[in-house]
Amino acid sequence: MLRFIKSILLMQLLLLLSSCAQLPEYARPHLKEIDNKQEILKNGITYRQLTVDDFQALELPANIEPHAKNLAAHTCCRIRAAKNSKFTITRGYLNQQIHYFGSIKDIVFEAVMIPECSWLNPRVSEEKLEYVLEHEQIHFALMEIAARKLTRKARKETKNFMAIQSTYEDTQGEISAKIRDMVRTANQTVLKEHTSFDEDTSLYFDPKAQRWWLDRVEEQLFKTTPKINFNPPAELLSLPSLVSACPRLYLQH
Repeated sequence: MLRFIKSILLMQLLLLLSSCAQLPEYARPHLKEIDNKQEILKNGITYRQLTVDDFQALELPANIEPHAKNLAAHTCCRIRAAKNSKFTITRGYLNQQIHYFGSIKDIVFEAVMIPECSWLNPRVSEEKLEYVLEHEQIHFALMEIAARKLTRKARKETKNFMAIQSTYEDTQGEISAKIRDMVRTANQTVLKEHTSFDEDTSLYFDPKAQRWWLDRVEEQLFKTTPKINFNPPAELLSLPSLVSACPRLYLQH
């Protein structure tokens, strides 16, 4: 019997992005594991234009709160498997023993911005606000581009993927681990772009340099816009929960 997966709860890779006048160690992008049970990870905004109201955190995380005066914004994003991803697990026999066979029928990744942990410094001047929002928008765009590229790569990589375990739970775990590893690799790759972008635009107020990055990401977003499938297979329309003890990671700068 086919069982479908509605959402992958664990493998949430978060991107914490903080704009600042300089780029000291506390503000540089880096991976950081977080509590596996944080409820905010279930929420988020898929890619769109950001506004001031999207930054709902009242304060920065404790580890960077002492540097608040040097930060203009702190944006929390992640790459996740979208709800329309399709997975199946079937029960069968292997060497005369019951096994569970899991496959990834279709996988779609998306970038999500989490308002509850995204912070905007109330001291940002009116003339700099547009620059700061644009800065965070570019970080969000870089993450969305990475998610789209990962979708194309993962579809090829998982075409012949098969998880085979003796229990249903272990098969779920193997699928989760596969997806988690793909997202982790994508995060490590896009981390370099986030760092380059910050080095170009966060060290000083440079609208011209930031505009170059904005034009670049807008072009990449256009080129990677996914084609819409108006006729999805009927047997792949709904999905059950996949739960596994995968760590969640932040990319923080």
